[in-house]
Amino acid sequence: MGQIVANDRQRYYFFRGPNYTIDAANISSIAKVFFGFIQKIYVLFSKSSKRLELVKDKLKITLKSLSDTRWESRSASVKAILFQFDDIIDCINNLENQSEDVDTLCDCQAIVTEMLTLEFIISIHVWYEILNRVNNISKIWQKVDINLKVAIDNLRNFCGWIHKFRETGFNECTAKAYKFIETSSCEIPMTFKEKRIRKKKKMFNYEAVDEPIDSAESRFRIDFLLQWLTP
Repeated sequence: MGQIVANDRQRYYFFRGPNYTIDAANISSIAKVFFGFIQKIYVLFSKSSKRLELVKDKLKITLKSLSDTRWESRSASVKAILFQFDDIIDCINNLENQSEDVDTLCDCQAIVTEMLTLEFIISIHVWYEILNRVNNISKIWQKVDINLKVAIDNLRNFCGWIHKFRETGFNECTAKAYKFIETSSCEIPMTFKEKRIRKKKKMFNYEAVDEPIDSAESRFRIDFLLQWLTP
């Protein structure tokens, strides 16, 4: 079955071979940073048994570590954070209050600062939408009695969905992020972070000057979503 997908590589670019690896999560620097941060949240609590007890008492869904060979771990990690966002923030704040270690204090403050941003809330909604669907396909494909036609039809439907998601997904997930922020007990700004635009030095006089992207939202949309969903 993996060979069938490999033979139609250009159309089904989202999968690679029998491991069903998500290319976007491995190629895009934006995605690598995001999942690196997700792993950082897990590592913060896994450094000691005392920290693990702190989250076990508070969280119903266990925080998962990422795996290079099992991308399903990404789905579980994103789900745990999205569905328990406020509780995880509380756990980090409790850890910060209980700790006197400088490195731990810095880690807690840095993680909370990043989590309490509109960009992170949108990102985690985007990845949940994608990984949830990929996970469902994976379960179908792993069945012993799977019908080949059913498997291919499911993959085709997903590829159609991901192409549509590239056009509409950002706006849909942004709307969900705003609603999420409104219901959260945490104070999260509903504005995008402005970043300093780096000017590229011209090597030759005939080179045109790049038009700057006007808004922080537009820059985030292009960098995060369109960059890695372009086949």
